Amino acid sequence: MTTNGPLSRYRVLDLSDMKADLGTLYLAHLGADVIRIEPPEGHSTRWIPPFAGNIPNVERSLYYLYRNVNKRGITLDIETSEGQEILKRLVKTSDVIVECFQPGYLNSLGLGYSNLKQINPKIIMASVTDWGQSGPRRNFEGSPIVAMAMSGAMQVAGFQDKAPSDAPNAMAYDMAAVYAGTGIMIALYGRGDDGEGEWLDISVQEAGIAGLFPWSVPMTTYGTVPGGGDFPVRGASMLIYQCKDGYVKIAGNVPRHWEAQKELIGKPDIFEDEAWDDNVFRRDNADVMRIAYEEYIQDRTMQELFDAGQELGLPITPLQSLGSFAESPQTKSREFFQPVNHQLVGEYDYPGPPLRMMGTPLSLRKSAPLLGEDNYEIYSVELEINDDELNNLKSKGVI
Repeated sequence: MTTNGPLSRYRVLDLSDMKADLGTLYLAHLGADVIRIEPPEGHSTRWIPPFAGNIPNVERSLYYLYRNVNKRGITLDIETSEGQEILKRLVKTSDVIVECFQPGYLNSLGLGYSNLKQINPKIIMASVTDWGQSGPRRNFEGSPIVAMAMSGAMQVAGFQDKAPSDAPNAMAYDMAAVYAGTGIMIALYGRGDDGEGEWLDISVQEAGIAGLFPWSVPMTTYGTVPGGGDFPVRGASMLIYQCKDGYVKIAGNVPRHWEAQKELIGKPDIFEDEAWDDNVFRRDNADVMRIAYEEYIQDRTMQELFDAGQELGLPITPLQSLGSFAESPQTKSREFFQPVNHQLVGEYDYPGPPLRMMGTPLSLRKSAPLLGEDNYEIYSVELEINDDELNNLKSKGVI
């Protein structure tokens, strides 16, 4: 598949799951030829709801449709000897392989990094697992909610008087995917100097700590912030307020934002005391702040508050529904949604590529592949497997 993106010269074999499929999506957006490799029955992520038209089907998962745009797709059972040989043939002409299996699984199939490097010394392997390839938890099972909790981010999620809550989707997994995609690009750049591939070991927990909640380490190590006082956890001074037609979130931790907040609500006398200039003090007295703010905010709309924040240089964010986000002037001005046409689902609006580049513009080249959509192109045309052999592989459940 020819592209003009900045990564158009590279081929990626995508054996990922939820822990890395967003990273391979970004590589595909950047022009890489990403080949999604699934078992013959389809990858389990094809059954993640919701489904287009509320019709459960292997081709209709909105999760799968989003994360596999711009990729080609083939089916292959790598647990068979024939499947392993086909994968090795693909590795010969590829630059990157991304996988999320338990540590040691690919080694047991003769497909570990040391094996693949003998076939292609330039191959870059990115292994994304819950706990990394080594350490006491390497063989533990994981899940999106466990990953969120172990990142430390869950301790600031939810209301102060209730149990921590999970965030939508799989944020810690997505952070690992971003680190994987970034690491792959760095490795490709480095390979230009020495011509050697390398093995990237990405731990979801470490990626979650680094990307979602880096304060977990100082909180655990020190427990306090400089100047005394407990480290801010839930209930900090970035509060959510109900307004006339919904909710807004106001961020005001830095001094200039605090001054803008006071300006926003008419500089109440209570906040003249210098003690309120301290962020930790404001966090500890969030109930007083809420009373003062709600008196001003409750009669104003989200748009009015947003506009006021823009004038004051104060981050005020409306909590939008999916529908209001789609209709937002900002969303439309940026042409955030772009049309994609899927063979089964039809045409739908899709969030466009995350970057806009002048010299190598990104584009939506194709919808997520149907199960085995590119088997013929890759197996017959590229690998030159004849029809008799292909039929034999199909009958044996290899492809």
